[in-house]
Amino acid sequence: MTSTHIDVSAIDLDELGAWMDAERLPGGAITGVAPVLGGTQNVMVRLERGGRPYILRRPPVHARSKSNEVLRREARVLAALRGTAVPAP
Repeated sequence: MTSTHIDVSAIDLDELGAWMDAERLPGGAITGVAPVLGGTQNVMVRLERGGRPYILRRPPVHARSKSNEVLRREARVLAALRGTAVPAP
């Protein structure tokens, strides 16, 4: 799914803000919501909240059968890279 258009309106910003509050992330309004282009499967959106940048990754609206599994695997890899010299978000 290489696309030049991602519908960011499909993201429930109120629900996302509530989740961020529950995770005790810096508060404030979610601003600067913009698609990150170039992916092939998952939707990636850049946003800011409390003066900090974030990247939201989620399965596409019409998820493939293994979309959730792929996201979990990527999260495990990124967690394993935390604290290493390898650049990772």
